[in-house]
Amino acid sequence: MTTMTPTQHSAQHTPRTGPSERRQPMVPLRAREPSAWTVAPWAQGTGPFSTLSAAADAAVEDLQERSPLDLWIVTQVDGDRQRVLAATGPWAEGADAADLAWPAALSTQLVADGSPAVSRDLARAPGFAARAAGQRLVPTGWVGVPLVSVHGAMFGSLCGLTSASQDVTLAEALEPAQVMGRLLSTIVAGEQVVAQWEANAAATRAQLERDQLTGLLDRRGFSAALAAEARPSRRFGTPTSLLVLDVDDLRLTNEEEGHAAGDAVLADVVRVLRDTCWPDDVVARVDGDEFAVLATECDAVSVRVLASRLRVRLRAVGVSAAVGWATGKPREPLDLAWERAEQAMAADKRRHHRR
Repeated sequence: MTTMTPTQHSAQHTPRTGPSERRQPMVPLRAREPSAWTVAPWAQGTGPFSTLSAAADAAVEDLQERSPLDLWIVTQVDGDRQRVLAATGPWAEGADAADLAWPAALSTQLVADGSPAVSRDLARAPGFAARAAGQRLVPTGWVGVPLVSVHGAMFGSLCGLTSASQDVTLAEALEPAQVMGRLLSTIVAGEQVVAQWEANAAATRAQLERDQLTGLLDRRGFSAALAAEARPSRRFGTPTSLLVLDVDDLRLTNEEEGHAAGDAVLADVVRVLRDTCWPDDVVARVDGDEFAVLATECDAVSVRVLASRLRVRLRAVGVSAAVGWATGKPREPLDLAWERAEQAMAADKRRHHRR
């Protein structure tokens, strides 16, 4: 398991006085790489491979034991290039990526061209002589099969290459190469299905945590954002503030002028929030007429400036709102700061009513 190194944060924080002084956004921590599977001692060597590359390594090693050739190689098509996933054999010993680039490209091209799965005389292949000119590793024979994605597209290839006269070995290598190729294709397809499922699940979660009218996070999404911010805030001591805004008389607008008028008011509020808050602030609609802002690296002075700007810009579009805010305390859950911000907003709302 790899160790995740957090993004370093500045120890100094200045008030939010304008766009030119905006802070750099936090860089999200990368997900850890897949680790080796842990299996019982009696099951060592029988568990699933942790990655496609690990499976490819095992495949070429097995094929080399069955049919020794100068090179067994598994490639992946990556745009107009071929990436080597695994390689074994005399040509692979001490070879670097540049050495294997030509065999990888040749293997993929032969498969893509629909060449016979076994060839004992590559010199007769159209254009082979020109492509092989100046290359250090030039095969005379090959055996190869495609790796196919879940949608039937070519993912890469599994090929064996030799510069010796090994007619029998090449013919005998075809069937196990085909089996290994199908097995690797199955892994490729499985990984693609899982990746698509995860992408769909993430999109669904994101949609579920968003307010359908405004496109902002909803209360559940905002709570998740608080939880995500809590750890770096506590670890690095960066100030984090919460601001809560409640639109005045939105229910009355809906009742007297219709919901279209109320929706227009909400659209004005969202536009002001997006124009006033910084790009990496988290803005959410947490209730019908209530919005919340999670402002990271924002101290008590800065959040007061933010609240003042919001009030001025909301009044400019004809919207009145109660505003409250609070700055998180060291080692305090951000939920408590959110509660204090809501209490401050409620107090501001009572002052509005007394007027």
